[in-house]
Amino acid sequence: MIALNTTADPVVRVALVEAMTSAALSRRDGEPWWHAVTCRGFDQVPAVRLVAKVAALRRAEAMAWPILDTAIHVDLEAAGDGLGAPGSRTTLTGGRRWALTMVHRDREHDCCAWARRLVDPAEPATVRLAGVDLAVEAMRAWRAAPSRLAPTLADVLAEDSSVVRSAAARALCASLTATRVAADQLAEVLADPNLGATVATALGSIGDHRAVPDLLRLLRTGDRVPRLGEALAAVAQAGADPASLVTAARQALARHGASCRPGCTRRYCPAGPAMHLLAALGPAAAGAVPDLLARLQSGMDRNDDGAPVFEIHVLERVGRAAEAAVPLLRRYAASGRSESDVAVLALLMMTWDRVVADRFLAERPEQLRRCRIAPALVSWLVDHGGLTGRQHRQLRHLFTQPGAMQVRVAGALWRCDGPSVAGELLEELPKYLDDDVFGPEALRVLAVMGEHARPVLDHLDRLVESRHRVAVHLGDADAEMRADESLVAAVVDAREQIAGSAAGRP
Repeated sequence: MIALNTTADPVVRVALVEAMTSAALSRRDGEPWWHAVTCRGFDQVPAVRLVAKVAALRRAEAMAWPILDTAIHVDLEAAGDGLGAPGSRTTLTGGRRWALTMVHRDREHDCCAWARRLVDPAEPATVRLAGVDLAVEAMRAWRAAPSRLAPTLADVLAEDSSVVRSAAARALCASLTATRVAADQLAEVLADPNLGATVATALGSIGDHRAVPDLLRLLRTGDRVPRLGEALAAVAQAGADPASLVTAARQALARHGASCRPGCTRRYCPAGPAMHLLAALGPAAAGAVPDLLARLQSGMDRNDDGAPVFEIHVLERVGRAAEAAVPLLRRYAASGRSESDVAVLALLMMTWDRVVADRFLAERPEQLRRCRIAPALVSWLVDHGGLTGRQHRQLRHLFTQPGAMQVRVAGALWRCDGPSVAGELLEELPKYLDDDVFGPEALRVLAVMGEHARPVLDHLDRLVESRHRVAVHLGDADAEMRADESLVAAVVDAREQIAGSAAGRP
């Protein structure tokens, strides 16, 4: 306490109390000092008091929670300017500090209740923003929170423009579930110049066609807009008019004509969202084939390390409607580049000539370990004439390789060998069900297995019934939340198919 009493700088005082509380929290045998920080006499700086109270809450017994919550609420408004100020060690607001502590103590009900209470229009703006912070962290941590809090946040959208309204809109847009609950209210905000892009991409990501005009406008600008490609792909898959989508994508490609490298960073390319859109459209994107061929030719002419893999992937998705690309892709496949294998897969999808796949697999070892296009090749062959004995052995060996190879050939193995491999699939696929990358594919295979996948139903039930989100590590808390939401939806769908198949047995 001596250091606190000898410095008048609020930023320094906050830093000191953070250091003191961190040290106290690291000692398991620390004395129950939480009661000392609940009164205004602890420090003259509200931000210091709030930091200490939140730290105390992290260790306090449950019976002390209401006292500390109330004490934190008292200092929220006054502490607002003292946290995250220039020179501070952290940018955490008071509301987010409180919210993270609620999450740490797994106080779902309390966190949601305080979020609803603080967002009330009768509270000052600083306190209302703290309520939004509580809502954001609750939705990131607990699966039920978006449905519980979205109506409260949606009510704020009817207010005049303010920082609170903007924060509430962004919180709703971060969650797929919350966006669905508040879709009508969010649609009313599409014209807002400060929120329109965020709202459009959120609505687009759930397939809401009301966002299409705004998404196409954003696509034409070429500006970097997070989630734009994802949103465009979602509305395409949800049945938006493909003609207008292809036209807008072609316009975007024309403004950024060269295959991406010079002038683009590896992290972002203005043509990227258009590519995502065309890939999602598949055969309906046939009108863009000339543009894709021009970009592919440009990349080949440069002969640098900027291989036009994305263009080839889109052509693959267009499939037989991209037959005009076959000569150029044959040259690319024979070029010996490290990415030339993607052209082989694209050729197969365009020509439906199994010789393309047969030749490629014949040149690979029987005991394949890693080959990014082999799962797609054997899957196609299973459905178009079947596998040779050697190709079947390649398939079996790929299934022994944990990770991408195993999951991506699982469906082909089931279609090829049927119920005789059900035991192997049920032993391996459940390992991936909480994985945001491999989980959806594993679930699709289990769904196709129908009644033979019944033993996995209990596992699926546990996944769906969990209050907490699965641990996904994407470096973006909101993206991780959406990944969990998508995974849960896939689990529910797979479970319904499996249970329905079992129920329909004679």
